[in-house]
Amino acid sequence: MEYWSAGRLSLNGGCTYSPGELLSLERQAGWGYGKPTPMWNPPWTLPLIMPFALFDYPVSRLLWFVSNAAIVLFCASFLWRFYGGRPERMWPAGLIAYTFLPTIIMLTVGQSSAVVLLGAVLFLAWSERGAWWQASLAMLFITFKPHLLYLVPLAFLLWAVGNRRWAQLLLSGTGIAAAAGLCAISNPHIFQQHLYAISHNHLAQFQTPTIGRALMSLTGLREVWPQFIPMMLSVIWLFVHWWKKRCTWNWGREMVIISTVSVLASPYAWPLDYVVMLLAILPMAAALLKRGLDRVLVLALVFYPAIEAATVWRLLHPNGFYGFLWLAPALAWWCYFVARLIHFDCPIWTAGPGGRADLLAP
Repeated sequence: MEYWSAGRLSLNGGCTYSPGELLSLERQAGWGYGKPTPMWNPPWTLPLIMPFALFDYPVSRLLWFVSNAAIVLFCASFLWRFYGGRPERMWPAGLIAYTFLPTIIMLTVGQSSAVVLLGAVLFLAWSERGAWWQASLAMLFITFKPHLLYLVPLAFLLWAVGNRRWAQLLLSGTGIAAAAGLCAISNPHIFQQHLYAISHNHLAQFQTPTIGRALMSLTGLREVWPQFIPMMLSVIWLFVHWWKKRCTWNWGREMVIISTVSVLASPYAWPLDYVVMLLAILPMAAALLKRGLDRVLVLALVFYPAIEAATVWRLLHPNGFYGFLWLAPALAWWCYFVARLIHFDCPIWTAGPGGRADLLAP
C-alpha cells in the first residue's frame, strides 16, 4: 500500500511523505485505519515504484507480488548455481526460498526487501563476470533499504579505494544520483520532505526485533543512540576484517559473511527483511546437499526446520517485538554451524583469463 500511494503521489506532483495526502489516497484504495502507512525508503527508490503506481491499487498490488516472487526465484536459482549447487537439481533452491518464513511474510505484506536481495545478487553476478561497471550500479538496489545491508556498500567502498577502482566508485554514486535526480524533476523538494519525515518520526516508536532495539529497551532511554551500538561495532569489525582479508578478498565468500553481520547488527529490521539471509542460507544448503547423506546433513536438516517451525509458532502466537528477537541470531548461528562443519570456503569465484570468473574447487 505505501509504495503504491507514494508512487501515485509522486506521479501527480504531490508530497510523497505527507501523512495527510497519503491517508487521503490510501483511503480511496480501501485503507480503513486512521493513520496512513508511509514509505520510509529514500527518494531514489521512487523510479522503481512509480511504474507500478500507474495502475489502480489491486492491479498494482498483483504486479508487485508477481515481481517480488520472480525476483526471489531468480535470486535463489542464481545463488544455488553460484555456490556450486547442482544445475540439474535446482528444485531445493526454490523450495528453501519459498518456504522461508521471511519470504512468505515479505510477499504477503508487499515489502521491498526482495529488491535489496536482488541488488546483492546482481552485484555477485556481474562481479563474477568481471563486469564491474554493472556491478557498481547494483549498489543502487542495495541502498533501497540502506539500514539492512549497510556493510555491503561500505565494503565496496573499502574494496574500491584499496584497489584504486575510482571509476567504479564514481559510477556507483552516479547511479544513485541519477535516480535521485529523476525524483527531483517531479518534486524538487522531495529530499527536504524525506528528511522532515524521518526527523519527525522517532525511531523509538518502532519496536523492531533487533539487538539494538533490545539494548534501547534495557537502558530504559527514549534516545535512539543505544539502537545504533551494534551497527557501530559492526562497522569497526568490517574495517578490521577488510584489513586482514584485503589481499585475498573474494566477494563470493565475503558476501555471505558481511550480509549476515549486517542483518544481525541492523538498527531497524522486521522479520520480513530477513529474506536477505538467503544470501547465507542458500550457499550453506548448496554445499550441504553436495555431500550426500551423512551426519552433518542430518544435523543441519534437524536444526533448520526447527528454526522454521519456531518461527511459525511465534507468528501464530505473537508476543510483542521480543517474539522474533531470536530469529536473526538463530539463522546466523545455523549458517555458522554449517560453515564450520563443512569447512565452507568455496566454491569461490575469482577473476580468470579475459576478465571473466573461474570456479575454484575446494
